[in-house]
Amino acid sequence: MLNNRIRQLATQNRRAEKSSGHVQAEYQARNIIQLLGETRDTMKTTFLTVALVSFAPCVFAAETFCGTGRLHPIDLQFQREMDQSGGVTVDIRNAQGRAYESWDKELNREYRELMALLSSEEKVSLREAQRAWLSFRDAESKFWWSESISDGGTLQPVIVSDYGIELLKERVCQLATYKQVATP
Repeated sequence: MLNNRIRQLATQNRRAEKSSGHVQAEYQARNIIQLLGETRDTMKTTFLTVALVSFAPCVFAAETFCGTGRLHPIDLQFQREMDQSGGVTVDIRNAQGRAYESWDKELNREYRELMALLSSEEKVSLREAQRAWLSFRDAESKFWWSESISDGGTLQPVIVSDYGIELLKERVCQLATYKQVATP
């Protein structure tokens, strides 16, 4: 539909150049430029919506944790707090902060428990992998704060925080899986 509108304006622009000169053509060109700008904004909004739905499902409904078929207690608490927030941004952000802290503690617990199961050589490898993951997490979060990705609007902190929580949850799941494999 949008492409049809652009084509229609371009055709009008060509006709205007032939019939009434450059003033009408300039007007039509401005319409096309404005429409393209709106297209960019629409694409950005669409991307952010897809990103929010894809990478931050906890805003809408908590997912089961790590293939267990049940919610993690942190997600249950977070869901309760989100339900109580009433959509108020400061309450959402506070709930996200508490969830992030809880997932970070869970990550550290899983890491310590996994380290206790490994040989000295494996501990060195895990430590290197964890440091690399932490660097990735920080770089990825920084990237998500960029205006091109998260639009810089009022939802930016909510989007970026949810993505950060999801990164932590995924790493906790990875470490828990490794722990299951390493357990004698």
